[in-house]
Order: sequence, then C-alpha cells, then structure tokens
Amino acid sequence: MEGKEAIIAKIINNAENLAKSAVKEAEEHAGEKLSKVKSVIKESESSLQKEVENIKSETVRHKVTVAELEVRKLKLTAKREVMEGVFSKAQEKVALSDNYPAMIEKMIADYAENGDIVIASERDKELVTRDFVEKIAKIKGINLSLSEKYGSFFGGVVLSNQKYDKNLTLEVLFKAVKEKSEAELADILFE
Repeated sequence: MEGKEAIIAKIINNAENLAKSAVKEAEEHAGEKLSKVKSVIKESESSLQKEVENIKSETVRHKVTVAELEVRKLKLTAKREVMEGVFSKAQEKVALSDNYPAMIEKMIADYAENGDIVIASERDKELVTRDFVEKIAKIKGINLSLSEKYGSFFGGVVLSNQKYDKNLTLEVLFKAVKEKSEAELADILFE
C-alpha cells in the first residue's frame, strides 16, 4: 500500500500545489483588477470633483450675473424716479410761476378755433374763468366757451370741439419736453 499511498500523497500534493498556484494566480488577478478598479474610482472621483467645481463656479457666475442685473435694474428704477421727480417739480414750478397765466392765455389764443370749449384743470379754476376765456375769444374774434366740468389733469387746458380735442395740458407739454431732453438731462444728473 505504500505505492498507493505514495501515489495518493503525490496526487494530493500536486492538487494542493495546483490549488495554491490557482489561488495565488487568482489573488494576483484580483489584485490587478482591484488596482484597476481603485484607479478608475480615483479618476472618477477626480473627474467628479472637477465637475462639482465647474458646477459651483458656474452657479456662482450665474448668481453674480443675476445680482449685477438686479443692481442695474434698481439703479435704472431709481434714475427714472429721480427724472420723474425733476419733471414733476419743473411742472409745479411752471404752474406756480408769474408767467403761467400768460402761457395759458397764449396757448388758448394760438390753438383755439371757433366753437371750441375750453376745459381747465380743477387747480386752474380761479385762473381760467369765463371772463378769461371771453377776453381771448374777443381778441381772436371767435366763439369760445368754458366747460362747466374741470379736467383731471395738473394744469394747462384742453380745447374740445366736435371734430377733435387739442390736449394742451402741462402733462402733455412736459412729456414732449421729456422725450426730447431726457437723455441730455440724465447725463447732467447722473455723471
């Protein structure tokens, strides 16, 4: 039996050596695969980190751009409010000036037509009276009448007839001035 046992021992020994060799080869192969996986993971982490940084940078740039636009919008709104205030103050100053009655008289005299109805603002009811309108009508040699209703505008007049109305209110006059001079005035005010 020694011969059998020797053969069996040799087979077992060969099998153990083969198993050890297979295990060693599998461990080496697994080590290589693990190393490759670790390398891929490291590259992925690096790539993901770069992508996260890019996203952060893009988000910050976007937020900065939005904030800059909002600041510009607020500045523009503030400038518009200042401009509106300037024109409103100028309108009030004209309406309170000593020349205002003559200006109203000239507007009516220059633009009134026979049969017009003069509509004054509530604010100007003490200035634009029936006598005031009749005096202008007499000078021009036309028929004018004063409306019993007052307009809801700040100052100036509206000349109304059956064909059309002529809006000579301060609002309309200052709007025309504003459109012509707004850019120039903005340069003066905001530089």
